[in-house]
Amino acid sequence: MMNIVFLAVLAAHSALPAPTDDPLCAALEQAGISRERIRIARADLDRLTNRAAPGGVLAFLFDEPFQTKWFMQHVRDELLADLAAATELRLESPFWTGIPGLPESATISGSPLGAAEAISRLSRWGDRVVRRTLLGNPVASDMERAAKPEALAEAIAALHARAGANLNESQRAELTRRAARLPLRAQRAAALVLLVADRTVTARDRAIRKLDRAALSDASRLNETLSFDTSEESAADRDRLEAFELGHLLSSSQELAAAAHLAAKLLVLSARPHQAPPRGELFRWDTPCGRVLINGNGADVIRDDGPYLLIIDLGGNDTYHAGGAACGLDNPVSVLIDVAGDDRYMTRDKAPATGTTRAPTTQPRNDAAPALSTSRPTDGAQAIPCAFGAGILGVGILIDCAGNDAYDVRECGQGFGLFGVGLLDDWAGDDSYSAVSESQAAGVAGMGLLIDRGGNDAYRSFTASQAFAGVSGMAALIDLAGDDRYLAEDTEIRFASAQSPQHNNSMCQGAAVGLRADYLDGYSLPGGVAILLDAAGDDDYSCGVFGQGTGYWLGAGFLIDAAGNDKYAGVWYVQGAAAHFALGALLDESGDDSYTATMATSQGTGHDLSLGFLADLSGNDVYRAAGLTMGSGNEGGIGIAIDAAGDDRYETPAEASLGWVNAPTGVRATMPTVGLFLDAGGRDTYSQPFAGDGRRWGAAPDRSADRLPGHRFALGLDCEIDVQNLWPRAR
Repeated sequence: MMNIVFLAVLAAHSALPAPTDDPLCAALEQAGISRERIRIARADLDRLTNRAAPGGVLAFLFDEPFQTKWFMQHVRDELLADLAAATELRLESPFWTGIPGLPESATISGSPLGAAEAISRLSRWGDRVVRRTLLGNPVASDMERAAKPEALAEAIAALHARAGANLNESQRAELTRRAARLPLRAQRAAALVLLVADRTVTARDRAIRKLDRAALSDASRLNETLSFDTSEESAADRDRLEAFELGHLLSSSQELAAAAHLAAKLLVLSARPHQAPPRGELFRWDTPCGRVLINGNGADVIRDDGPYLLIIDLGGNDTYHAGGAACGLDNPVSVLIDVAGDDRYMTRDKAPATGTTRAPTTQPRNDAAPALSTSRPTDGAQAIPCAFGAGILGVGILIDCAGNDAYDVRECGQGFGLFGVGLLDDWAGDDSYSAVSESQAAGVAGMGLLIDRGGNDAYRSFTASQAFAGVSGMAALIDLAGDDRYLAEDTEIRFASAQSPQHNNSMCQGAAVGLRADYLDGYSLPGGVAILLDAAGDDDYSCGVFGQGTGYWLGAGFLIDAAGNDKYAGVWYVQGAAAHFALGALLDESGDDSYTATMATSQGTGHDLSLGFLADLSGNDVYRAAGLTMGSGNEGGIGIAIDAAGDDRYETPAEASLGWVNAPTGVRATMPTVGLFLDAGGRDTYSQPFAGDGRRWGAAPDRSADRLPGHRFALGLDCEIDVQNLWPRAR
């Protein structure tokens, strides 16, 4: 449940009355509806969803659709405060003292605890509130321990003892000797991470204490074992989800993220360009939880011949085939810190086993559940289950501190959590991210987080990526700077959509989806919360079906672009659109932007008790779309499209756009269906003659603003309106 403080904040924002002299209020009243009635009622949801409970964010915005902009800006403000605000790093702990080359103080970007606060925020929005940083630094005592002599050797020995494999006297002496040869900064950084990792192992075991360990014993099959699909037998999925105690991993991941960030800061701040670290492998030790590997300066190749507990690389252009990914009972924790260099993170492929390729699931109709994991490509498989900031029944963290890096996985990487937590935090450089599926911030029954702090970056995937949340998932892709490109591939068709087989089912760029089972056994599972936040730059977004702020089956997907001249291109269910009791929202805050949706149900459109929301706050924008778009509602859905300022151009069909509702059928005819389009300023151009500056229109046969029969409400309005009154507090 959402915490009391957050609910109080939401209530405070809901309490202000709507202004009485607002032309929008007057136009709505003439159309036969008030702001207060524009909502999706929980009683109506219960009638159609077998009483599946929406998450806290979804329930709040269903009840207060006009709060969607405020909520998205609240998300932006909190994440940017955690990740981008200037902060003075206090170097008072013994952890920092006595390190050659370390300055007396440092001003850094973002929280001293790195992504720990962002994990906390996302856990709150995903109804799993854990905030280990509330009372300060949760790893302060670990920092003091890490500064003691032989701390690294003691931390590794403790991991052996935990597993019942105590080191003998000779082994302990050899471990101590090897650790002592390391540079002091590497000793302390590694010791800090491993001290916290020891607690993370305990937390992971608590999280899975009710699960069948025998069923989880084969790490190579965990993706298949744990994935949710559309088979007719979902009881095991529901039982596993109920038994898994994710809060333990969310708590430990915040501590581990803080420790890894502080360790990386120590290594970066104490690096001396005139005195490069020695080349090659400096330290290696195999523990019961995976290998500890510390490399110096040089072009190293890290193989995928076993699980890694910790990798630290002090410099050089390196190639990684594994690392920063926890998978399975015996590898509950994995951390990778690369200090410098232009690096390649690339999983290798293995040939597919005969008869293992799954066939696409047959969909019952064109609005059925997207097949997320049932039409895998047939051209090989990934040699390891996950990689590069990924956790499957564990916590995986990757921090790359500098360089122009390339990340390439087939699936399950680059900020991926499946019954686990995965974090990829790239601090600088022009980076490229390539994947096929379930990557680049993807969470299913867990959390996936990708943070890119600088540079012009390129993201490419096919499906379920770039901020994707599945069942009970939490996902956030946060890009803080640069001109970036987000591509959900739609020219090579590997995941044909049910809506249009000529296009991929993208589910990318702020997409959340649950498991639909109303046409199977009736036990559907709600989707999670997905957030794509791009803070700056001229960005390019492209996808097929489902993307760019979209939701399906009790999922909530958000795309927030804070600045720049941006381009959005998609096909169907894109740019603030949702279907089946879900929410899809896109907020663009500034710049001259273009929006293109080539087929249907897009740009602020809600279908089947869903909320679709699109808001562009400034700039001269261009909108191009086909049918059921730009503020349209269908079958009890609510669609809201608002352009707050600028000279805009709208190229639309004559019907089913610019404030439109279709006539609902069956039981949905007893529920409100709402379509609202508002252009609040500027000199605008419309391709349809019924719309224009200073005009009001509706969805009557001649597009007049007459009241519609039943519970249908449609309004198109172009007027000059005070921007302060544009975002009313409904109740």
